[in-house]
Amino acid sequence: MKNVIKIFFFLCCFCIGCEKGGESVFFENRVFFPAHGKFEIQPLLGESIVELTIYRSGYNTAKSTTVEVSADERLLDTYPDKQVLALPKSMYSIAQTNFTFEKDEVEKKVIIHLKKIDESVVGKNYILPIQVSADEQELVVEERSIVYLNINSYRNQYQGKYKVLGKTHLKYNEDEPENIDFTGLATTISPGAFQIPSHINGVNLWVEINGDVVKVKEANNRNTLRLNDLGSSKEGAFNVKYQRFLGIFNLSFSYEMGGRTHEAHMQLKFDL
Repeated sequence: MKNVIKIFFFLCCFCIGCEKGGESVFFENRVFFPAHGKFEIQPLLGESIVELTIYRSGYNTAKSTTVEVSADERLLDTYPDKQVLALPKSMYSIAQTNFTFEKDEVEKKVIIHLKKIDESVVGKNYILPIQVSADEQELVVEERSIVYLNINSYRNQYQGKYKVLGKTHLKYNEDEPENIDFTGLATTISPGAFQIPSHINGVNLWVEINGDVVKVKEANNRNTLRLNDLGSSKEGAFNVKYQRFLGIFNLSFSYEMGGRTHEAHMQLKFDL
């Protein structure tokens, strides 16, 4: 029993020594963007939020560190692609530009508010350069101090993944349906339309929304399947948290394939 007590006492002393030793260890803090360089983003039509992270490394850094974030068009003077355009100041704002890292704080969030995003951004190759600097500039990791946000297109509120469930059958033969079950990615076609894969190999669908009216058609305005909408609809609305449409699309349509007429009834669901 005495041996056990001696070993336990030794371990306690060792751990306390480590803890005290750790308090004397110091690594100088440095600030930088963990994700730096060029990033292509596809902002939401209208207004949306982009979040960047500033990170401070170091250990046992007792003093605070003050940093500033700025959007400086002059950074494009040294940007390798000379065909880019600076994002107009009217299309963005930065909620907070000055931050102070207190003791033991390791990250700060930069919130960029994008606005007036419309179809005119397509193909413009806009760049928004964001730079972090500090009162003590030697604390900044220079090669990781700039983020270039590249905007070349937009997305509408319907873009994203959907669970697609439903059935298809020969017209007038509803007793022998085939199940439809897959996950599809909807991509933006226009402010009020998106493209999504269908259950038919190699065939994409366009879903057009005009107010409460929903219409499904073959992609690229093709008519190879003689597709006819049978009364599609939607349930739901834009969700601020997910920054996209939250709800269900009920798609119903007929189409011709193999000399026969088929009907499909399926739901596109994003309803977490």
